[in-house]
Amino acid sequence: MFPEQTMKKRINALFWVLCLTVAVQIAMSYVMQVFVALRQIGLPISDYVMSFIAPQFLYPMMNLLLVFVAAWVMRMPMRPLLRMSAPRRSFLPWLGLFLGVATAGNLLVSLLLAFLEEYGVTVPDVFSQYNPQTPGQAVAFFVVVAVLPAISEEVLFRAMTAGGLKEYHPWAAVWLSAFGFGFIHANLQQIPFAILLGLVLGLVYVKTDNLLYPILLHFVNNAWACALTFLGIFVDPELALSVRMWGSLLFLIFGIVSFVWLLCKKGFSLKEYPRAVSGVQALRSALSSLGMWVFFALYLLLTVLMMALPV
Repeated sequence: MFPEQTMKKRINALFWVLCLTVAVQIAMSYVMQVFVALRQIGLPISDYVMSFIAPQFLYPMMNLLLVFVAAWVMRMPMRPLLRMSAPRRSFLPWLGLFLGVATAGNLLVSLLLAFLEEYGVTVPDVFSQYNPQTPGQAVAFFVVVAVLPAISEEVLFRAMTAGGLKEYHPWAAVWLSAFGFGFIHANLQQIPFAILLGLVLGLVYVKTDNLLYPILLHFVNNAWACALTFLGIFVDPELALSVRMWGSLLFLIFGIVSFVWLLCKKGFSLKEYPRAVSGVQALRSALSSLGMWVFFALYLLLTVLMMALPV
């Protein structure tokens, strides 16, 4: 089989796996019925746990199981793709670039939402209703928002998706994993933001061959968002706003410096990595992949449906 055909086959297989995440999300509503039954027989399960903590905990667990089952079915060895080693000094510029891109992405999304609201399109905030109100809820919130997604999503998108495609064309692996990562969030606040972050995370993974790096970067981003949320709820909203503003300024400066340093060191080049196919062949393989188009269509539909829900 020609490399272009094998790449198309791999893209199809990987994106059909990602399509199954829709089924996992739908399955959560049925799993919640188990918690309803448990509460009816007297177990102390709060509404907050049932509506937010339990699904946010079970969803990444089920996705991790899905990854390893799919890898076994596709006969794709995961051990080399899960390689991790301790961070070195080379991690610092990637951290700076990531923080700068995350800050710029947040600003761009804020402008996009303001533009839509100007024309009468209101995008519901799907997160504020789940903000923690007690220290116990805050701990659980941190685990399911900062810790678990950093592990499960990086295994799914960086190790499995980018790792499964980088032997064919490294930039195609970065771009396809980034778009998959963006669309799986299925809400307009996060899709463009997650695509930007996915590009950096994918590039870091391909360049370093170290899954720990994108896991740490993903965790830092989510942990920072949690810290600002907790500061605004439990301490002082104005202080949280001030910390966000000064933090954004520092991150942007750090990001610009890191970008220039990486540019001078040719940190964005992937020329030294092997390519089984050309860029045109990689693009043709992606565009002819039914699995990829079904995945994007499903999550675009989910995004539209979420926007149509009453605020």
